Amino acid sequence: MPILFDDDEVAYLNWVSANPKGFVVNMDRKRQMSQYPMIHSASHKLISTSKIGNFTTGDYIKICGLDRKKLESFCEREFGKLPSICDSCTS
Repeated sequence: MPILFDDDEVAYLNWVSANPKGFVVNMDRKRQMSQYPMIHSASHKLISTSKIGNFTTGDYIKICGLDRKKLESFCEREFGKLPSICDSCTS
């Protein structure tokens, strides 16, 4: 089941730390950027290191889960399209 992280950095970073084999969907709040939603590996440093910050408190929300197919279905249902795939961290 997908988990939404919105305005909760601590819970989000705890989730990615506890689930390095999971997946994270990055989505812009305004839903205007054509490349989003985008799915990443939970271990991808651009979306998982506490040194960056503002993962869920700035312009983006995160939807996390262990099943990539369920996250893809969630995106199609909630955002009207399948997520783009991050070329540098997923295969």
